[in-house]
Amino acid sequence: MRSAEGWCYLLAAGNGTIFVVDPANDRLHSYDSSGTHLADQPIDLPAGSPVEWSITPDGVVLVQLKPMARDGDSTPAAISYIVRLTPPHDTVVALPGGSVIDMRGGLSRMKTTLFRAEPTWMVLPTGRIVTGDPVRFGYREHGDAGAVIRDVSLVSPQLPVTADDQSAARTAVREYFGKQFASGGPAPASMIETILGNISFAEFYPAFSAMRPGPFGTIMVQRFRTIPEMRAGGAALTMEAMQGSSSVWEVFSEKGQHLGPVRFPPTFRPLAVRGTAIWGLATDEMDVQSIVRLDVRERR
Repeated sequence: MRSAEGWCYLLAAGNGTIFVVDPANDRLHSYDSSGTHLADQPIDLPAGSPVEWSITPDGVVLVQLKPMARDGDSTPAAISYIVRLTPPHDTVVALPGGSVIDMRGGLSRMKTTLFRAEPTWMVLPTGRIVTGDPVRFGYREHGDAGAVIRDVSLVSPQLPVTADDQSAARTAVREYFGKQFASGGPAPASMIETILGNISFAEFYPAFSAMRPGPFGTIMVQRFRTIPEMRAGGAALTMEAMQGSSSVWEVFSEKGQHLGPVRFPPTFRPLAVRGTAIWGLATDEMDVQSIVRLDVRERR
């Protein structure tokens, strides 16, 4: 959702309360299910850059803060923190690994590592937090005070980012920024080359790219789609495609047992589960999006 001032985020609690996070104005607004405004509060975040928001079923707003370095700062440790935005403010879980947002020297010197495995997380319908490690294809379920109560992993080979993959990715980046700059007039080749010069590549692809709660208490983990897999499937290599969103999701039971993979329609992106239905967005050949519900039956 975009407001006149910038991006906003909508979060829905289990009791029907809707929270609107407005980072541009540093405000958190809440509304009841009828749309009546309930309250608003200032957003006072500790050090770090907010990169992902979520909410527990009982209405606790959470945000992931990624480490950031500005001019004059030393390089911080590569640890993100999930913190409560709803009082009392405190750190819920630490997420080691991933990247640091390094703003030292300005945007023209900002470094980017493509295909770096970034830690991910989600909130279960029970309110517990699950953190994912895409390096080893594993996830942890956290209980009270952030303690790990379940550690699950799946044997999965690490797939290397080859020189051919890097070349293809650089071509996609060059074409993307060429089109972006073209809307404001011809762009100097040096600008695009500066961007490309700040790009490096991870040695291996992440094992997965996202996690979602599934029906019947399951956990769904989305496989990362590599460039060779995109080519084999005839998919265009774009900036969006390089996020690695595969149509294949590995499904785990509530107790962590691997139940196997499920393949969604290629144009479907699951977003939420309500009961036995998976809700998501489907995109047609004209890039028109539709809200789609997939009903799931439990196999006995």
